[in-house]
Amino acid sequence: MNIYVDYDDCLCETARAFTVIAERLFGKTVPYETVRFFNLQDSFELTDEEYELLMLEGHRPEVLLSYEETPGASRVLNEWIDLGQLHVTECVNNILFVKR
Repeated sequence: MNIYVDYDDCLCETARAFTVIAERLFGKTVPYETVRFFNLQDSFELTDEEYELLMLEGHRPEVLLSYEETPGASRVLNEWIDLGQLHVTECVNNILFVKR
């Protein structure tokens, strides 16, 4: 069986990071706790152009690597790997594929 673990908000706190980016780029203060839509354009009330800039900024490699880990995510995955329950098969476009 193959499963995948998504980078966004599974391995790291992506939505929380995007609240900081939106404030830095556009001066939009949206506390993480008030984000109610998966569509961040709606959550942050962004124009199409602002949303495109937000996505470009938020997906730069150095920005991606700066995101905080979701508490316990790597610990749990590493425990499963150590127990022989998961084997990393590949990582493509921020999606970690594992084989169980």
